[in-house]
Amino acid sequence: MNSLIPKSCIYTLFFIVTALFANAQTNPVGIFDAHTDIGAVKIKGSVTYNAALQQYQISASGKNIWAVDDEFHFAYKKIKGDFLLRANMRLTGTSAQAHRKVGWIVRKSLEANSPHISATMHGDGLAALQYRKSAGDSTANVGTAVLQGQTSIIQLERKGNTYTMRVAREGEPFTFEQVTTLNLGDEVYAGLFTCAHDADKAETGVFSNVRIISPATSDPVFSKKYIGSQIELLD
Repeated sequence: MNSLIPKSCIYTLFFIVTALFANAQTNPVGIFDAHTDIGAVKIKGSVTYNAALQQYQISASGKNIWAVDDEFHFAYKKIKGDFLLRANMRLTGTSAQAHRKVGWIVRKSLEANSPHISATMHGDGLAALQYRKSAGDSTANVGTAVLQGQTSIIQLERKGNTYTMRVAREGEPFTFEQVTTLNLGDEVYAGLFTCAHDADKAETGVFSNVRIISPATSDPVFSKKYIGSQIELLD
């Protein structure tokens, strides 16, 4: 009895495996490992990166990042331990949707109902620290601040299970909010997002001066880079 597999079957299996592998590949952009839609969005999101300007544009639809599940577009990097996320960001256009939003988000997984925390700026200038403690749980909100002006600076810092949001309009002092008991695990998905707060429409966020910074591990004193001290010399 001949037990050899026909060549045609081998070729078919090869092409199937190759296709699955290709679909599993990530889409790195700028400093981020990949980008993807989260949840059952109706309009596919996208990310572009202008290397000359070091600027990201994230376009997305999505009903919201709230309640028990989320819909948005996410540019992310997998990170372990403590970190500081920092960026200047703004929404484009003149949409009347007050709750369209951009910001930093840290998630336990890429599932729509994942535990997470986000430092968010809304279309009406409202900034908020929002989080979900467990999968499928309701989303909570800690404090708000109104940021007048198109561009805002938003930082989200993690130290252990403590997350601190600092927000400011360019040229103004920071205000902050904090959550102290949120366990998302050591390794998380951290990055930038845009959410339209409208399943049938896409909105675009623009992000610049994007930094993902980890503290020095061999020295109890954090590095100058971690605390945000940078000097640039321009000719």
